[in-house]
Amino acid sequence: MPLHKNQSLKNDLWHFEMDEGGVGSGWTELDAGENVTNSRPSHGASCNVPDLQKGYYWGGITRTGGNTVTESSVTYLHFLTVFNMQQETMSTIPVPDFVPVVNQSLVILNTATRSGALVALGGYVERNGTLSLARMSSIYVFDIESQEWIVQTGTDLNGDAIDDVAQADGKNLDPP
Repeated sequence: MPLHKNQSLKNDLWHFEMDEGGVGSGWTELDAGENVTNSRPSHGASCNVPDLQKGYYWGGITRTGGNTVTESSVTYLHFLTVFNMQQETMSTIPVPDFVPVVNQSLVILNTATRSGALVALGGYVERNGTLSLARMSSIYVFDIESQEWIVQTGTDLNGDAIDDVAQADGKNLDPP
């Protein structure tokens, strides 16, 4: 039987302990914190930044209620979840409604600051329960140090805005 039909999934955080010789000694469950959703998110984007010892999960959705995925109500997550690997804590940062939160890409960009920036391209923007494709000419940047959101405009070599979406297989064009 599919897992989603019988069990409630939640955000569990686990730490794998290593001894001095590099041999694993077991798993320890960590407290996810009260400000993080208990439902397991999907359709967002994640990025690990080893230099900062942090992991990021941007947006996504959770499904609650109903007996099956199709009967569940969808909640869009307008926040960036930050896992601090050194302190083993989680926190969230609000994401503005003009930023894509579903099926976007996410990468770290090295900048002049030590922290860098997270960059999202594509995906869907959600406003009042309605999803719309994000414009490919809009490049969404989160400056990690200042915690500010910036939108840059991408252009082609001729200076024209990039608004075409290309997908090799033609699948997965519909939102979740």
